Amino acid sequence: MILNRQIAPSTQIDKIDFPEVLVQENFHYIQGATQEYTFLQLIFDAGKIHTDKKLVADACCDMLLSGTSTKIAFELNELLDYYGASIEPIMGEDDLTIRIYCLNKQLPNILPIIHEILTDSIFPEDEAKIILAKWKQKQLINFKKTDYLANRKFKNLLFGDAHPYGALINQADFDEVQLKDILGFYETNIKNKNCKIILTGKLSDTLIQSIKKTFANQKENVDVVFNNTIDDNKNYSNIENMEDTVQSSIRVGKLLCNMNHEDYMGLYTLTCILGGYFSSRLMNNLREDKGYTYGVHATLYSRKFAGVLEISTEVNKEHRENAINEIKNEINRLINKEVEEEELDKVKNYLLGQMMRSMDGPIKTGKIYKTLLMQNLSFNFSKQFEQKIKTISSKELNELAKKYYQIDTMHIVCIG
Repeated sequence: MILNRQIAPSTQIDKIDFPEVLVQENFHYIQGATQEYTFLQLIFDAGKIHTDKKLVADACCDMLLSGTSTKIAFELNELLDYYGASIEPIMGEDDLTIRIYCLNKQLPNILPIIHEILTDSIFPEDEAKIILAKWKQKQLINFKKTDYLANRKFKNLLFGDAHPYGALINQADFDEVQLKDILGFYETNIKNKNCKIILTGKLSDTLIQSIKKTFANQKENVDVVFNNTIDDNKNYSNIENMEDTVQSSIRVGKLLCNMNHEDYMGLYTLTCILGGYFSSRLMNNLREDKGYTYGVHATLYSRKFAGVLEISTEVNKEHRENAINEIKNEINRLINKEVEEEELDKVKNYLLGQMMRSMDGPIKTGKIYKTLLMQNLSFNFSKQFEQKIKTISSKELNELAKKYYQIDTMHIVCIG
């Protein structure tokens, strides 16, 4: 049989199988692994929004494995290596997630270590000073990078400096953080505090019971109170020149809805058409046709209290005005003309394939479920999303573009 490389193979996806989740209070169990390993996620309401002092949450997260009253950091890491386990604390804007990877047979040895970290961590002052000094120096270097400055400016314009999502980190902030701030954040938001637990892997009753026992005496968290007022900045065009740079970093976008909004699924599909995959309109225009950039991306990302559309790319300075104009042209094209069925079918197949790929194995499945859980959603959302992708029409996408994609409502940031 001779393959015809000019004809793409059939990629029609009929049905995606979503795993069942057993929920018991704050415990979420997802079976599915064939191998004897565990992926455990502990999710605390301890994100950056839970402190009014900048960098405190980040420092606490970075120092969680710095030692306890009985073990120094070296001893903790030696134990984890001995048992073949990995612990990964991740600080987000809305939450702190601690990921644990280990073999099932070693989990009984790992759980006491995790419990000790979450109830008896110490934060050596010398190490805190070293970390903050390193971050301060790194930011000085980042201030010379156009992509860093563009990201910083873009978020600040969207949310304002008073909102935790948009607050700017300045050099003086590194000197303001004190050890008592870090300890206070740990005591208030992490130590013995309630957390959501997601367990994926090849699970046994014994394993589940050992985890429940370890985290049985958690205390309720204090409800977070923060400034959720978004400063509606009307300065939509921000172009800043930088000397001694050869490229410009461009960000275009606006505040949109998060995953809980009825229009999110359609907007996600529309964003994919615009710039969400390699054959997107922006990639074909700015990269393949014009040669302005190696890559351009459009992303619709969801936070607990907001959603954001962001188009990002890096171009040579001489092409920045043309690149911005072409981004505007592609946005207006979605507004002025419906997407043809052939292109829409290709995007639908791509999105369904990505959905299947995102749940390829317990680790990926656990990460997807965590994203849904933090939006107070479940795999029912994914099932609905699958159906929405299959049934959405060009007319509906065009109506969404007209409603949300007006270019005069979008911020344009260009640094370089």
